Amino acid sequence: MAVPAPVIASVEHALADLGAVRAAIGVVSDRELLDAVESLLALQRQVNGTVSVALAAAEARNVARRTRGTPLESVLTRSGQETARHVRNQVFQAGILAGRPKVHDAAAAGRITLAQAQAIREVVDGLPARLDAGQKEQAEELMLRAADRCPADVLRTMADAVLDQVAPETKGTTEQRQAKLDARDARARQRRSLRFGITTDGSIEDR
Repeated sequence: MAVPAPVIASVEHALADLGAVRAAIGVVSDRELLDAVESLLALQRQVNGTVSVALAAAEARNVARRTRGTPLESVLTRSGQETARHVRNQVFQAGILAGRPKVHDAAAAGRITLAQAQAIREVVDGLPARLDAGQKEQAEELMLRAADRCPADVLRTMADAVLDQVAPETKGTTEQRQAKLDARDARARQRRSLRFGITTDGSIEDR
């Protein structure tokens, strides 16, 4: 039997530790249980962020085709528990976030959630193109600090506040700012919407 690579051994060790946590949940004190819930949520943020980093690296290196001769999507959906659309979106979002390494690393370290990371990336990438790299980096740092106290939905509203600090001359007229707010609200409504459609076999699926 092949010896697991260190990274695989680390993952297996973490899974074993989670098994021990599950076994103890029914016998710990109320205080210990509450502390465990908080710690598990912090761990969940790290796991989600680390998965995103790993997905981006796997896609960039084309590891699925090189090792198994099949797309990454096929490998990740073979259990039947994930839809191809969901996996494609995960890989796509991971690849986009990889373009903002500081943000992606913050998610992998559990300092921010993946939703916050995506919000920060959307705002920074949506800033006026005439901002230089230094200004965008400053904007990114401001938003990372704000993420300590603001959820993703609030972060998505912070473009004007960020511009006030890094490039106030680029904010445009009142009418232009209102148009941007209207567009942002439309995108938010679209993200919240849930639509259903009839597939060719007569079943119903969400879109």
